[in-house]
Amino acid sequence: MSDALKRKVIYVVLAFGLGLLIFVGYRLLYNAYISMYAKEFVVGCIGSVITIFATAALLKSQSDSAIKRDQISGIFREKLNIYMEFINFLNEIKTDGKLTREELKKMVEWGSKLALFCNPDVIVSIYEYIVQKVAFGTDDYQELTQVDKIKYKKWKVNMFPDMKDDINNDEEFCEVCFSSIARIIGNLREDLAEKNMADEEVVCGVETSISALWDLHSVEAIDFDKDTNDIIITTSYDKPKPRQRRPRNTPTSKVAETVVSA
Repeated sequence: MSDALKRKVIYVVLAFGLGLLIFVGYRLLYNAYISMYAKEFVVGCIGSVITIFATAALLKSQSDSAIKRDQISGIFREKLNIYMEFINFLNEIKTDGKLTREELKKMVEWGSKLALFCNPDVIVSIYEYIVQKVAFGTDDYQELTQVDKIKYKKWKVNMFPDMKDDINNDEEFCEVCFSSIARIIGNLREDLAEKNMADEEVVCGVETSISALWDLHSVEAIDFDKDTNDIIITTSYDKPKPRQRRPRNTPTSKVAETVVSA
């Protein structure tokens, strides 16, 4: 039982006990051999005390709600400001159509900053965009050669095995799945509309995704293992090595929903 539920149960029990105590006290007072004036005076005092406690409880509830509302509003405003800064950065990349070495590093850094607020799908879309630009030199699926399309499909199936049939048999689906700046912005927009605070699964998804994203820092080249289909990363500070981690696979329904909305 959660702490909030325990508090509610305690409040209900206390309210019931207080009501029972008031009822018994009133009956005793009503049957007591005292003047009617004294009875009315005591009843008025009891009513005043009940009113004070009820008013205090309502004010506390309203105060807690106002605090939570202000916190959520402040987080949303900060989230929107950071997203707008990131979109301005994406617009600069889109203007010249190139992802320079410096811009790549900044994008990885932006991913770690966005992870404080965003849904894991945002980090995954950034991660996929960097992989695609470095491995294939484009963010447009139609510009891939047949060889690169095969590599891309194998990689995507390796990441999302539940979507194997759609990836292998539906070219239009692959084109929509291919991460681009437009898709990243679409995921940001979708994330802004989310009302619920992140649960444990979402937090784990962000953590795993950002860890995989940081593997791309100072990346020089990306290729694909012929046997495992995992990507092989070459960075500016070490030798090529097979990737040990990749972003957590989100549920198929969620991935499909994101793809359709992009």
